[in-house]
Amino acid sequence: MNKLFVIFIISFACLKSICQDARSVFKNNVQATGTIYVSTNQGTFQGSGFFVSSEYFITNYHVIKNIISGYIKVNQSDIKYNLLEIIKIDAIHDLAILKINGTHCCKIYLSSTDVDIGQKIFAIGSPRGLEASITEGIVSAIRIIGPNDKLIQISAAIAHGSSGGPIFDENGKVIAIAVSGLEASYAQSTNFAIPSTYLIQDLSSLIALDSKDIVDPNTIKKDELPKHAEENEYAELMENVLNSKTYQVPFKYYTYFYDLGANYFNSAAQNNNKQNFYKALQMFKNSYQIGRYIYANKWGLSELDTQLVLTMGKAALNAGKKAETATYFKKLADANITGTVNDKTSYQLPYQWLSFYYKEAKDDTSFLKYTALGKKYFPKDDYYDAVMLDYYRDKKDYDALFKKYDEIITAYPDSVQYHFNYANEAFIYVYNSDAGTKINNKEALLKNVGAELQKVLAVKPNDINTNWLLGQYYYNSGIDIKEQANAIRGTKPEDVKKKADLNAQAKDILNKAIPYAENALTTLENNGYKKTDKSKYKSIVNLMQRIYTSLNQADKVKIYQAKYDSAEAKFVN
Repeated sequence: MNKLFVIFIISFACLKSICQDARSVFKNNVQATGTIYVSTNQGTFQGSGFFVSSEYFITNYHVIKNIISGYIKVNQSDIKYNLLEIIKIDAIHDLAILKINGTHCCKIYLSSTDVDIGQKIFAIGSPRGLEASITEGIVSAIRIIGPNDKLIQISAAIAHGSSGGPIFDENGKVIAIAVSGLEASYAQSTNFAIPSTYLIQDLSSLIALDSKDIVDPNTIKKDELPKHAEENEYAELMENVLNSKTYQVPFKYYTYFYDLGANYFNSAAQNNNKQNFYKALQMFKNSYQIGRYIYANKWGLSELDTQLVLTMGKAALNAGKKAETATYFKKLADANITGTVNDKTSYQLPYQWLSFYYKEAKDDTSFLKYTALGKKYFPKDDYYDAVMLDYYRDKKDYDALFKKYDEIITAYPDSVQYHFNYANEAFIYVYNSDAGTKINNKEALLKNVGAELQKVLAVKPNDINTNWLLGQYYYNSGIDIKEQANAIRGTKPEDVKKKADLNAQAKDILNKAIPYAENALTTLENNGYKKTDKSKYKSIVNLMQRIYTSLNQADKVKIYQAKYDSAEAKFVN
């Protein structure tokens, strides 16, 4: 679980008739994906990518940076292509368009539609050289990283070697390109991808390619859409249906309007057309109104038409009608609907969305209600734990925050991530809170920091961030005790003894910090002095300098000053 980011499902961009699962996405697209092998002066590197035409292959710029030679192996195939030319580099967005020496059979379409938080995605890549691996997840967030620049945060697993791989939506179109993932010590399932819109811009600037050849066309033409789609166009027909004395006509038009709605929904899903999602909603509302008439006359159906109401909620959400979405999802949640015989997963959506919606609206009563219901009915879904941690954090209710952490740790005692997040957040609260903030239960929290980090080390003894944080923890603890000693001004024998005892205790604790910080540095050095690790390395070296300064070991301080000064030259890969 990521302690800072909330993962939830907002909407499904298609109905069952066009949705693709992981198997379909893989089967339909794997032959248009490949693994790229690059030789440089620093060695051989591997990444992922995909074809957007018979000649053009897409990957990340950092994968082919400093390239001397390279080739592409088509996934699940013996076909290989040498790289003929670098067509375009977009260093700002970490994209590269390559041309192969040959002609490939298959390509993948890009999607130019907006990406929605919560939508399902699939990633195909070659993590750590494991070719043609597919993982599934959701869009967790859209992160703004600069003016007119953003990344898509996804929960699908991405590891070294996945960079450049395609991220698909449920329609089998590429919405993003995998670029990186946060270190597992900090965040579980926290990875990033580059929106496909930047790639579309890069490709559209090339004379050799027409945008219609790379972007998924809207396959449903306007004249193929159902007629009579205006909201009030069926008023007279609806009046006649709702005055029927027999069941045949209402049942006929219940199905008729649902099918119209499904057609509009599926059409809208092709290009995220909000207008067509709204038209779908109007058709579903007609079907719902007829369904209530059928139920009132005891001709059939149930008191709550769960599948139709869920579909209405999805249509309203995709149409941007949040208030209507809340209305329909509340019908399901207030009725404690958690699934049907054939669908046990889709009904998580109303609870998660309502929790999110009311948190954003700052309606604490409704937020807590639907979060509690979601946790009750879907106890294994860690969204509800994550959102409650965010809620308490936003409220600055740290007593409740750490009580919640205690509950989570008790429920998931084997979760390394929860142990680390608890320790990390408690450490930040104690030492990085605003000046004047009263720290409740400081001693107990600090004790928990050490205990939780030791639990992580028992499983991951060489984890860099855990060793680093333990080094900081013992350093700060030692400094706290030195400050207590320095505060003693008396010259009486008992004062002198107490001060000496505290300084000795501080020295012992400062020495405890050394092996943890050293372990973190050694691990970073053994990783090959990666440029991305430079800032972290220098911070840990600086910690070692401060430890030895506090221990009055000037010779050690010089050694680590030299390490700090040489870092710029070492971390260049």
